[in-house]
Formats: sequence, C-alpha cells, structure tokens
Amino acid sequence: MNVTVAVPTVGRPTVLETLGSIARQTRPPDEVLVVNQGDLDESHTKEYDLPVRQVNQDVRGVARARNRALQEFSGDWLLFTDDDQLVNAEWVEQLCDLVSAFPDAAFIGGAVLPPLNFDRDTCTVSQLFVPGEVVVNRETYLRPMGASGMLADVWGGNYALSRRCVDIVGLYDEQMGRGSGNCEAGEDTDYILRALTAGLTGVLSCRMIITHTYGARPESMAASREPVEVGAMMAWKATHAPHTVDPELASRLHPFGRKKAAVGSLLRGQVYRDHAWRREVYDSFWRKLDAGFCVVQGRTEPR
Repeated sequence: MNVTVAVPTVGRPTVLETLGSIARQTRPPDEVLVVNQGDLDESHTKEYDLPVRQVNQDVRGVARARNRALQEFSGDWLLFTDDDQLVNAEWVEQLCDLVSAFPDAAFIGGAVLPPLNFDRDTCTVSQLFVPGEVVVNRETYLRPMGASGMLADVWGGNYALSRRCVDIVGLYDEQMGRGSGNCEAGEDTDYILRALTAGLTGVLSCRMIITHTYGARPESMAASREPVEVGAMMAWKATHAPHTVDPELASRLHPFGRKKAAVGSLLRGQVYRDHAWRREVYDSFWRKLDAGFCVVQGRTEPR
C-alpha cells in the first residue's frame, strides 16, 4: 500500500514542526507532498529524513491546495494534515492497519485533539473525539457517537482518501474553505457529503490521532458565521443538485432552530436572538449563492 501525506501550507513556521512529527513515524509515508501557498523556503523542508516534494501555488485557498494534492499524488491513499498540527507517531501505520481492517472504506478519518493549554473562555479550536471505530455511512453521518455527544464527522486536518474515492467524487469545491473568499469553511464536509451521496462509506477511528497544537484562535463574529454559511451552502447545493449532495444528509447541518428563529425575529431579538441572527446570515448567504453561482459536477461555480 502506497501512502502520500499531503500538507497544505500558507508558509506558517509551524509547518516545519508538522513535518518533524511526520518524520518520526513508525511507518514512514511513501511521499510527503507540501503544497505551498506562501513563502516557504524549499530548503527547509529538505531538512527532514522524508521523501518531500514541494509544489508551489500563487493563489491561496485550502480547497485549491487540496485539489493540487489530488492532482499530484500517485499512490493508493492520500492522507491529509494541516500546517498547525502535530501527528501521532503511529499515524501512517494506523491508517494502513485500518485499511486492512475495513477494506470497503473509501475514506478514513481520525481524532483531532485540542492543544494542552488554551484559553477556553476566549478561544476556539477544532476538536473531535472518537469512541473506538465508527462506520460512517448515510445512517451514521452527523449522528452522535456514544456518550460523548460528538457527531460522526470527518475533518480535514486528519483524514485519508482512497484512490477510488478521488476517482468517483473528483475535486474539492474551491468556493469553500479557508481562503476561498466565499464560504470560509466546510470544504471537507462537502467532500464527505458528496462521497456518501455517491454511495461510498468510510470509517472514523480513535487510533489515527493528530493534535491541533497551534490551531486555537480568538472567538469572533466571523468564526460564528462559518458553520451557518456551511449549512446554507450544503442545503443550497442539495436543492440545485440533489444527485451530488443528498438533501436528507444536508438537512442535518441546519445551524439554527426554525421555530426559535421565527419567534426571535417576531420579537425583534428579545428572545432567541442568536437563532434569529443565524437565520439572517443563512438567508443572506443563500441569496448570494442564488444570485451569482451554479453547481457544476458537484462544485460551486460563478455564473
């Protein structure tokens, strides 16, 4: 089994620590593909005992970087992490074991642990705890996993796509994800929704672990808008191209209570103000999509 590890980066210094963690693998990757959208000096990536290949992109955007990785890798599986994360020493080995244990899986995701220390009152960081192994299919996706209450989801900083998955689903939606200039999150969610709609299944495992060491960021209005806009984008796609994004699956991403939003709007925010605000963001983003975009092969394209 041939495994390529892909690391999209905007040139953050922390990418070198990410590469350092990849260099300590119990089962080394067959290739490390660094997709550089910043000013990363290629000589620095050669400091590690790794089969590193750096490709440079002038235009930023995480979905664009992921697409470049899809176009460049030549192996059986493409394993993603980000430039603000550290991977566990058995990360690649565990992927190989999971592929053997779940031969029908088209994609495999893992746990995303938060930094050991960050201010939980003022900062937010992506984190996903996985109880054991969870098969991800139409029935389980975005449903609670065990007592933790966390939803079965596959996150872009710690997941792998098989060659079969890439051949069937195709490229990422470049109107989504950090740096897209449109929907600044959710490119990974969109990809998995499209995979499930195409009839593929995957696995989530607690054994494939990364730590989001440098990923904490301050709470902000922009961060609060992101999940609302992702929910709107998925519902909009499901309306216009239900053969690529299943409407029932997309409905699980609805980011506000409909009744609470209606009451909040009626009472001008005296109650359920947050729900009313989310509905305004949702409806506004939907109108933006209607006015300027269409769906082509599962991806959002300007008209």
